[in-house]
Amino acid sequence: MGQTGRSQTGDLRALKALVIGMGVLVVLGTVVVIGVIIHRIYSQVGSPPEHASPAPGVSAPKPGSASKVFDRVIAAGQGASIGGLTSADGRLAVWVKKNSGGEIVLVDPSTGQTTGRIRLGTASGANQGTGGR
Repeated sequence: MGQTGRSQTGDLRALKALVIGMGVLVVLGTVVVIGVIIHRIYSQVGSPPEHASPAPGVSAPKPGSASKVFDRVIAAGQGASIGGLTSADGRLAVWVKKNSGGEIVLVDPSTGQTTGRIRLGTASGANQGTGGR
């Protein structure tokens, strides 16, 4: 009987040590993960990518070449602002935020010409911009 009691006590001590060890590992792992997340957040703030590439379908102008540079004003009305930019099918899509809603203006990046506009509308007025087609 004495031998069984000592064996169980030893087993409980080993189990207790194992549980404490695993708890310490969980805490250390959590601290490492949080540290890595914080490091990545603060190391990227304000630092542009080393080799920024143009959007797909848009060619970057060559250094010293001003032939692709254009100055374009998009008529948007009072209080409008640019909400975002992206490339779409070789064109530049400009999201214009307005008090009355918003629209997407498609611009040809090589000429600066507006090639289309996408507006939200009601079901009855959805085809107004296409001549009813």
